Amino acid sequence: MPEEQKVQMINEAFVKLGALNLNSIADSIALIKAGDDVVDNPEYIRDFIQNSDRKVFSKIRDYFVSLRQTAAMKPLSLECHDCGHKYETPFTLDVANFFGSNS
Repeated sequence: MPEEQKVQMINEAFVKLGALNLNSIADSIALIKAGDDVVDNPEYIRDFIQNSDRKVFSKIRDYFVSLRQTAAMKPLSLECHDCGHKYETPFTLDVANFFGSNS
């Protein structure tokens, strides 16, 4: 594959990732309140996010990152009843892995 085509494919992938990131953030916002005005139309919210400057978008993104970090569950400290081995395991509420890989 020629180098130009590789670069083009990488650039297209980054554009798609950016759009997914923007849509993910916009879909996570229920409403925007500014003074007495309240906007809850998802199309208007997406438009606001898409047309906001980098500083506003970064603040919103950083808020979501901090929210996720604050809400993250700490790993569980466990001890084997048979041998006494102590270990930590992540505690997640991932529906896809709820029943484990062997169920």
